[in-house]
Amino acid sequence: MKHGYIVLILVLMLASACMGISEEKIAEKMKEKYESIEDYTGIMIMESQIGDEIQHTEMEVKFKKPYYYWTKDLKTGIITVSNEKTTWIYDPQRNTATKIEISEEMYEYIKKMREEIDYGKIIEKLLEEYDVKLLGSEKVEGRDCYVLDLKEKNDSMHQKMWVDKEYWMPIKMETEMKIGNDVVKVTVIYKNLKFNVGLSEKDFEFTPPEGAKIIERKLEEPEKMSLEEAEQKAGFKILTPSYIPSGFKFEGATVLETVAGKRVSMRYRSGEKFLTITELLSEEKREEKIGEEVDINGAKGRLITFMNLTSVKWICGELTITVSGNIDKEEVLKVARSIEC
Repeated sequence: MKHGYIVLILVLMLASACMGISEEKIAEKMKEKYESIEDYTGIMIMESQIGDEIQHTEMEVKFKKPYYYWTKDLKTGIITVSNEKTTWIYDPQRNTATKIEISEEMYEYIKKMREEIDYGKIIEKLLEEYDVKLLGSEKVEGRDCYVLDLKEKNDSMHQKMWVDKEYWMPIKMETEMKIGNDVVKVTVIYKNLKFNVGLSEKDFEFTPPEGAKIIERKLEEPEKMSLEEAEQKAGFKILTPSYIPSGFKFEGATVLETVAGKRVSMRYRSGEKFLTITELLSEEKREEKIGEEVDINGAKGRLITFMNLTSVKWICGELTITVSGNIDKEEVLKVARSIEC
């Protein structure tokens, strides 16, 4: 929904140059169109390609405001149902139904993050970082669409988008982006789209089939703690950097028990800039193939820069370490190389 909202503003801004529409009228039209969509159903087809490797996904989807969704993977049969606070994931092949409850604290945090989204700032940043052109009109799945060309000014991403003229929602997207030395191509198209079909909250309820194994989990905001507390809880020696960029302050560490193993995350912040260091203790160590190969104190690391986020990942003894943040590439590498195994 957010992307449709963004595209709406872009199209109206482009149109205003030729039609003389006022800013007030644009905002009024934007709100009117966005609020007109209450729900939709359809089939989402996604194809991604990295080098010679191609992955194809086809899913049946249902969505209702504010954030109810239902999906079914048409290949695996896996169903995901969410009514904001409770999410079910049913795997028919394993006959398991995983129920994930979101704690009140976590729900309020997520809700607040949604409410704090400033679309004006998003558009301002989008127009600063992308060259946007209105290419014309085409039909997609029988629907009239505007065709937009969006090219990131640093040349890391190029996207072509088909936006439904009636509901101002992107129903086809072709994206090409550079991640390290690799080019990733992703095509998403929505078929059989129907808007405002009258979905109710009952459409997003789920009852596990008889005999299914039920797994219950609770999603809670991780407790922030000191490094000493985190190390005690994790049960392994946390490696800390000897270099942190000027102005950054330690906000706390969190410890999570994941399927792969225990993971410690250390968070640093300076205004809107952030830096995160994660250390995963796991028997399974998998080297990344995507990204630029870099040297981290004699170890082979992989550096990825996408949009304004840069991360580097490498294996350090028994740990898999990742350093990431919305800071310069050189700073990320300097932090990484200051961590001694």
